[in-house]
Formats: sequence, structure tokens, C-alpha cells
Amino acid sequence: MADANQIIDNEVKSNDVVLFMKGTPQFPMCGFSGQVVQILNYLGVPYKGVNVLEDETVRQGIKDYSNWPTIPQLYVKGEFVGGCDITREMFQAGELQQLFADKGPRLFCLGHSRGEFSLTDLKYAPGTLLPLVGRSWRWGCERHVGPVQRWHPHP
Repeated sequence: MADANQIIDNEVKSNDVVLFMKGTPQFPMCGFSGQVVQILNYLGVPYKGVNVLEDETVRQGIKDYSNWPTIPQLYVKGEFVGGCDITREMFQAGELQQLFADKGPRLFCLGHSRGEFSLTDLKYAPGTLLPLVGRSWRWGCERHVGPVQRWHPHP
């Protein structure tokens, strides 16, 4: 069986965006985790949530891995971004949006005709439901909740 450090390292390296949190993205078990989930969902960023409450070794291991004492913890492209307060402050200042623009994953919109983008390149299967809500922070493009059909990348 893999130790906690191997499990954590695998999650961080194999996912563009990963959130170590209490609960799941669908059912956060603490307010701080819930705030980061709301921010990521608002931005329409695909991410993986890892529920640290399911494994005490991962719960403690993530604190040791990052040398950061609290949960949630957000990682983008293998790098530790921060916890709830840092993520919220970066979002409010526009820095988190810039981080995603610079490092990815790229933000996409449904239903425009400026060009098609392969679903296989995005690694989403047709019919996948995505939590895209609100208006895009940068491009002013309407976001929709619904099955993937047509996508175009933003510049």
C-alpha cells in the first residue's frame, strides 16, 4: 500500500488543479473548504477535490507535504497556491484568475462559433456536466451548466 506522501504527490502531479479539502466539492464539510469550492466553481475551473476526512494519514500528510498547517490546500500545476484566505484574497485581487490564465487550465465556453475545439483534447466526454456558472471574469462570455457539446478556447 502506498504511503500518504506517495498518494498526495500522485494527486498533485497528475491533476492540473487539485483541492485537498474537508468533504467533497458537492458537499464541503467546512466553511473554508466551501469558500474555495465556490471560487473555483465560479471561475469554471475543472479541478479534483480530495476529501482528507476519508484518510487520517492523508489529512496529516498534506500538512507535512506543503509545510502548511491548515486545510483546504489548493495546488495548480503541481505548485502549492495556499489555503482559503490566500485563495480568497488572490481571487478578490484578480491574481487567481491571472494564475489560471498563465498556468492553465484554460477556461472555455459553450456554444460559440469562433472555432471548435476537440473534446478529446479537453479530456471531457460528450454529456459530461460541468459546474460553469456566472459570467466569465475576463471575456464576458455567458457560462452554462449542461452537457458538453461544442467548445472553443478563449485567447
